[in-house]
Amino acid sequence: MLLYWLRIGALLLCSASCGRGPSLGAAVQLDATSQSSSQPSLLDGKSNLYNKWIIVPEHKLLFCFIEKVGCKSFNQLFKSLRARYDPTQAAAGVWGSNNMTAHNLTEADIDAYVEDPLWHKAVFYREPLVRFLSAFRSKCEPHHDGDRQHCTATFGSEQPPFAAAVDRLSQQQPITDAHWRRQIHFCGGLQSKLVHFQTVEQLDAITSRQKCTRCLA
Repeated sequence: MLLYWLRIGALLLCSASCGRGPSLGAAVQLDATSQSSSQPSLLDGKSNLYNKWIIVPEHKLLFCFIEKVGCKSFNQLFKSLRARYDPTQAAAGVWGSNNMTAHNLTEADIDAYVEDPLWHKAVFYREPLVRFLSAFRSKCEPHHDGDRQHCTATFGSEQPPFAAAVDRLSQQQPITDAHWRRQIHFCGGLQSKLVHFQTVEQLDAITSRQKCTRCLA
């Protein structure tokens, strides 16, 4: 049943790869090209992105969502799933309805669940260059999303030159906006947690439909 919901989520996104595909280890290496390897660690305090965990206790599911990797669709999906057990979910907002704060959990609680084999851990990732382009187009180009502050805060302009944005990510000054953060930074640091994950899938707009159909056959 759990895999069914994950696959349905992939279909709703219309850009998910249900096949095993490349490992997130490959994405970790690709991520390293988008920011300097000497960049200071951001895995502490409010910047550790533990708030990107979606918790579905009824299914013992921990889902790590990553900005610009279908995050809104996944949040909506699991909110709908939890509405079966918690009627207040129907009227709840998309963001934060099922994060650690909503469930009164601490980072230590989350880490314990991550290491517990009875809990299913899942994450969808995206080819880093494609993810960056998607973020740039939606946050830094006109006629897309309205929250241009994400672009201004990181690049100093609502509409910076693309080359300037790329150059900014190569600098040592830390990036704090989640839309531009490396995928390995999410959910308290995926690089050290992936060994406990049962589901690691890549979003791939080219092969998504074929792979999802094969998964559900």
